[in-house]
Amino acid sequence: MSDLLHSMADASNNAAARHAMMVHLPIAISLLGVPLVIALLLSGGRAKALRWMTFALFVIGAVGAFAAERSGEDAYARLDTARMTEAALDTLNRHESMGEKVWLLMGAAAALSLVTAVKAKAWRWAALVLLLAVSLAGAGWTAVTAHDGGQLVYEQGVGVPTSPNNVNP
Repeated sequence: MSDLLHSMADASNNAAARHAMMVHLPIAISLLGVPLVIALLLSGGRAKALRWMTFALFVIGAVGAFAAERSGEDAYARLDTARMTEAALDTLNRHESMGEKVWLLMGAAAALSLVTAVKAKAWRWAALVLLLAVSLAGAGWTAVTAHDGGQLVYEQGVGVPTSPNNVNP
């Protein structure tokens, strides 16, 4: 047990490892949010518990995505980009640019989920359709961002000690 706690403490002190740990929450929430939104849409926006669950999920996702984005900034600040290949730098820049927007998409989804409480049927349905579009776009956006992050580590070798793209000199 002490080895596990020691490993967790070591990982939390490493910016790249901390970022790798934190990104999984917003990734999961972006994907889990879509079926909740579909269920809310099928209820016509009248399922209060489902609305609040959707709102809470996207708020947690937005906060988690913001924290992951900040941890990514910390990891980026420790990179030795001069040692990285052009392909790795391109992927890194795209990953960073897209990652900065994930929390905004989840925040927009959270706000739209509240708008579905409006009594006016036309506004409620507009909010539901827009919420579906934003949640689908957010899930896709998050998936591409996550894929780029995976490419950085598993194909470009960023952070891998034996790689020329090692970010932990």
